Amino acid sequence: MVVGLALALYLVGDWAVSLGSHPFTGWVGYAPLSNTVGSLNEGLHPWARLLIWLIFVAVWMIASLALLRRRTDDSLAKPTDS
Repeated sequence: MVVGLALALYLVGDWAVSLGSHPFTGWVGYAPLSNTVGSLNEGLHPWARLLIWLIFVAVWMIASLALLRRRTDDSLAKPTDS
């Protein structure tokens, strides 16, 4: 469950970080075969990417701690009929 959550958060985080960048143009998109020069500042700022990844890591950590915490005897006990 924790590994699946990490994979899902990674895919969503990778999509969120790539917002604002140009789509993949294939093998003809590199400089020798095109007249355009790519900018190094495409997409989000590095600090925004870092912030996005830190948020996704924090969500994963909190969810993992909630899933893997030790259960107490009170939470495992079945309710009795009153």
